[in-house]
Amino acid sequence: MMSEKLTEYEVLSIKPLIAKFSLKDENGTLMVYLIPNIVVTENDKVTSVVSNSLLSVLSDKPKMGELCNPQKMLTHTAVIPELRIISEGGTEIMANGKKW
Repeated sequence: MMSEKLTEYEVLSIKPLIAKFSLKDENGTLMVYLIPNIVVTENDKVTSVVSNSLLSVLSDKPKMGELCNPQKMLTHTAVIPELRIISEGGTEIMANGKKW
């Protein structure tokens, strides 16, 4: 018999994944935060965490984006950014008296 259950939890820390990127003449920083919503446990072990992600982008050349134009999207040339991970980040929670 399965004993999975929703468990109360406390968020201890949220550290973002941080990546730096270069795209032509623009330099930016990408930050991704994982925010836990639901924690499921079975036999006092965390088996699943449902979370949302929050994305933040900083740029040295901020600009307003253009409205979606199907013609521009069809003729757009793809550019592969140079990307390097600065911090892997992580989210720490307390559930059933243990840190996860």
